[in-house]
Formats: sequence, structure tokens, C-alpha cells
Amino acid sequence: MIKRQVIGLACSIMFLASLIPNPVQAAGDKKDDLATFSQTVKKDQNLDINAAYAIDEETGQVLIDLDGHTKYGIASLTKLLSLFIVYDQIAAGRMSMDTKIPISPALSALSVGEDLSNVPLEERDDFYTVSQLIDMVIVGSANAATTALASYIAGSEPAFIENYMKPKLAELGIDDYAIYTASGLSGDHLITEDGSVSPFENEDENALSARDLTYLTRELIHRYPDVLARSQQVYVDFQMNEEQSFPVGNSNLFLPGLRYERPDVYGIKTGTEDFSGSSIVIQSEIGGRKIILTCLGAKDNDQRFIQTANILDSLQNKLTWQTLQIEGELVVPESDVRVHDGRIKTVDLEYKNNAGAFFPNNYNPSQSNQLHFSQTWQYDINGNIVVNAPLDQEKPVNTSLLSNDFYQNIEDQPGIINYLVPAENVPRVSFVVQIARLMSEMFGSWQDWLRSFLQEHQIIGR
Repeated sequence: MIKRQVIGLACSIMFLASLIPNPVQAAGDKKDDLATFSQTVKKDQNLDINAAYAIDEETGQVLIDLDGHTKYGIASLTKLLSLFIVYDQIAAGRMSMDTKIPISPALSALSVGEDLSNVPLEERDDFYTVSQLIDMVIVGSANAATTALASYIAGSEPAFIENYMKPKLAELGIDDYAIYTASGLSGDHLITEDGSVSPFENEDENALSARDLTYLTRELIHRYPDVLARSQQVYVDFQMNEEQSFPVGNSNLFLPGLRYERPDVYGIKTGTEDFSGSSIVIQSEIGGRKIILTCLGAKDNDQRFIQTANILDSLQNKLTWQTLQIEGELVVPESDVRVHDGRIKTVDLEYKNNAGAFFPNNYNPSQSNQLHFSQTWQYDINGNIVVNAPLDQEKPVNTSLLSNDFYQNIEDQPGIINYLVPAENVPRVSFVVQIARLMSEMFGSWQDWLRSFLQEHQIIGR
């Protein structure tokens, strides 16, 4: 009994301690094996980029972080944010894929601007559909097409930035950014509401961190997978007017048949500017698990793909998925669990899901694993965990959090989450049975006390 009480007390203390920052950790001295791994990749591949950041798409585990929290220019990767808003408007029923988008003289002029990524748009009120322009944005990286969609939604490009882009970033929890245009062009290309000259300069560039851009991309393709599907098109035929059409090629040269073709890259977008360099966000995979990789600021177009491919190769070669918890695996045996008011008095507690993470090859996470629980366990006087009936196999009785020195999460989740569930359903007994049990326990306790008293005073034999 004493042993179980000590164990119960120790578990409670460990849980409470897990909620209090360790002074050494708070000082930034916590061992960071992910940072070490990231620097190893950078050195091995002789990387020359501003930032790189990758995550496991499902869990959000960070796989590499090279200056991933510093804000850099993102150029046309801005279009992913603008498209997020376009799809939000479609989902809300405010527009459809068949909605016709008017093209103003200013937009038409922008669409044929020298040295700008575009498709020519004629000054029309009812020809180009939302669907056509989305294709031109995600495949052709067309700036005027992006601005046309933004102006239709908000009335003007500045209004789109203030009333839609910035609130969307806030909704996503992103607060460190610079946004000057809807398309990713430099600030001097902003189309003002009254047609006046943009208040911004050529040096004013949209900027996000690689971390924030990766998170935005994950949320975008999860909510609207149509964006990802469209980004996989190598060519799209663009109908400029009733008589003229032409193919528009994708700038993502990882796609099939293009210069840096890779069968394990599935989209999604490039971005290029003089100041920000050449950048890209892709969806790929490691061992059958989807990942998102963002690379910002390569020196030129070729280096964008070469360095991104080198990072991807390193992650695929150096990381292995390890399953750390198995669905149905016993966590707490029934001998240590008491069910209050249940039809049975004990039950096993087990993991609800398989759970794991990527680790460097030959890395042993158990050397630094720490298991915590989101809720404080309740214990009886014997040190047994107490859970209350009714119990449902699908409803967790607690949440586990497994942390170690390598695992980091894009949402700052401090460990691998899983759930503890009962091994079987346990109905609650009726009120009458609860009363009867209570009386039995009280009577049994009184009997034990009386027997002990009589034995102590030698009134009865031991």
C-alpha cells in the first residue's frame, strides 16, 4: 500500500513539475537536437539560401529549421494568401468558379507590363471567369489576374490588403509580416483606388517567415485541396479572347517533363523578385508521409531547384519515421485503475492511436523522452488511478504528451499528442446500486475498524 501511495504522489509531482518551466530550459539552454540536425544538413549540402523550413504535413512536426522564423521577401508566394481568400469567398457563396471578373484599364495595362509575370488581359467586364484566373495565378503566377480577383472581392487592391489579407493572417496566428500588394509585386506596383501613384517604393516587398509561409500553405491545401491539384498542372490553355488562346507553362520545374522533374514533388508554387531572390514551397513525401518544404532566397532560378532538391534528398536520406505508441498498447493496467460507479471495478487504459515522429537515422528518442498528461490524475488512498463511469472506448480519459530533445512542432505543441481510452465500455451502475455500494463500503470499513480495535485490546484473537 505504501508503495502505491508513493508512486501516486510521485506521478502527481512529476505532472505538476512538467507545467513549470525549468530555469535552465527557460534560459535557452535546453538541448536542441533539431537545430544540430538542421545545421548538419546545411553544412553537408553547402546551402546558400535565406531560409528553409519543412514539416510533416499531418502532425506539424518540424523536420528542418534554418532561420525559419525570420521574415524574408516572398514575392509571388504572396499569391497563396490571396488565393486562400478567393477560396474562402467561394466557400461562403459570395462568388463561384463561373463568376465573371471585370478587367479595368489599369489591370489590363498591368497585365502587359514589361518584365512582369503575367498573361495579357483585355479590358472586359464579363469574359474571364474566376476559374480561369485562378489557373493563371497558380500556374502562370499572373500578377494582374491576382489583382483582378482581389479588386473584385474588396473593391480595390488596398482594400483587399487591409480588409482581407491582414485579417486572414491574423486568423492564422501570423503577426510578423509586410504586405504591400496582393500579387507579390513590389510596393510601387500597387493599384490605388483613385488611380494615383502608389505610396510605396520598389524596395517595399511583401515578407513572411518560412515558418509562417509553410503553415499558411498547409492550412490552404487542407481546406482547399483544389489549389494543390491545380498547381500540379504543367500547362494550362488560356483563352485571352474569343479568337486567341495559348498555353501557359508552370514555373515549378519539379513537375513532370520539366528541367528538374521529380516524381516525389506535387506542387505548389514559386516566387521570384530581385531583392528576395528565388523561392519555392513544395509538397513532397518522406517514406510515404506528405511533407511541406519551403525554401526562401536562393540566388537564381536554377539554384532554387538545386538547393531545394538537395534539402529534400537530405531529409529523405537522413530521417526515419519511428512509431513510439501503438493503438491498443497498454499504458496503465487494470490492477492500478479503479472505476468509480462502474459495473466493473477495474479497467485497462490504452493508447487510442498510433503515434510517432521522424528522427535522424540511428537516433534513440527514448534517451530524452518525457511523458506527461494534460489532466492531473485522481488517486484513491491506495495510490490507484480513479476514473469515473460511464466510460466509452472512443472518449479519452486523459491526453498524453510525449516530448524529447528532437521533436518540435510548427504550432509550438511541446510533444507528440495521444489519448488514453478505456479498453472496454463501462456503463454506470444505477443510483440504487451506488447507494448499496456506499453502504457496503462504509459497513466494511466499520467492520475492519472494529476487528482491529478488538484485536488490539486482545478481546479477540488475531
